[in-house]
Amino acid sequence: MGSPTYNATVLVLHKTKLGESDLILTFLTQDGRQLRAVARGARKPTSSFSSRLELFSLAHVQFVQRPGLHIAREARLVDGRAPLRSDLDRFAAASPIAELLSKVAQEDLPHQRLFELANATLDALCSCSPDHAAPLCAAGLLKICSFVGFRPALRSCAACGGPRADSLRFSFEEGGYLCEGCASHGSAVYLDASLAQWLDLLLYSTYDQIASLRPDPAASAACLDVARQWVRTHVGVSLKSCGFLLECTRYR
Repeated sequence: MGSPTYNATVLVLHKTKLGESDLILTFLTQDGRQLRAVARGARKPTSSFSSRLELFSLAHVQFVQRPGLHIAREARLVDGRAPLRSDLDRFAAASPIAELLSKVAQEDLPHQRLFELANATLDALCSCSPDHAAPLCAAGLLKICSFVGFRPALRSCAACGGPRADSLRFSFEEGGYLCEGCASHGSAVYLDASLAQWLDLLLYSTYDQIASLRPDPAASAACLDVARQWVRTHVGVSLKSCGFLLECTRYR
């Protein structure tokens, strides 16, 4: 009796070489779960998977259910998102998004809105100008963290819920801005007022609204650095792909 098969719409998050011609792929499924599967022969030039399971692509895939890693049998491309792989700025901005998604999505925990947010973020990066890649990436990282339960407190004190301090004292460990009283009991850094305004805009604005703003490279780099530190503190992941984007933004 053969193994059961099923179909799923998936987003490609990560690819790892296996053997001479196979790939292990990490997907985000339509219901927000993580799925890992082997695509046999996917690295062969004649493979039916060729160009259908590239990073950031959206595809309909037929899987064979197996213990451990499933097997990808067939794939039909829905949206290849070629601009994310043909432009360095867009690729650099999309990579931390995919890396974070591969860490926060769980195999047995559906989260349909996470899939919708992931696609909206990558679609925004597909059509953005190079100057907007970094702030859109920072916005995506903050929004994804918020969706999975790690929303930074940007409009009130993270500790007591009261008004935040006028001095804009921010604590990664405590979860956001602190009031004067709470800040005196913990570690906090001072954020510039313009940076605070940018962080608020990135978290609470739509991607279309962010793309309509005129980004400043210094502010974009600062927001991206805050988002990276936030992910490291609350998700426990150091986004390796974020470093390259940060350097590109700083020296733009």
